[in-house]
Amino acid sequence: MTGRIAFARLLANPGTPERNRVCHAVPIPDDLDGVPVELPAYCGAVVVARDCEWSLYPAGMPCMACMISAPAAINDVLQGRPGDGRSSSTRTP
Repeated sequence: MTGRIAFARLLANPGTPERNRVCHAVPIPDDLDGVPVELPAYCGAVVVARDCEWSLYPAGMPCMACMISAPAAINDVLQGRPGDGRSSSTRTP
């Protein structure tokens, strides 16, 4: 598993309802070489890189399945904690 996380949100395009533009948490593989075409989100959705806005922090409505599937890693990002994003979800602040 990776320690890096990026957040992906579908681009605003005609025909894309706003309700479908949730922000997915995407683990970035440690061995990533170049720009990938597709990456799996924590929720299992396949994110197509060219169809998304990318950020180091969540923006817009979060994908609740991603938030539930990767709570410790996402919590570290939101709290600004350094580290590998693989901390235990039972860790106390």
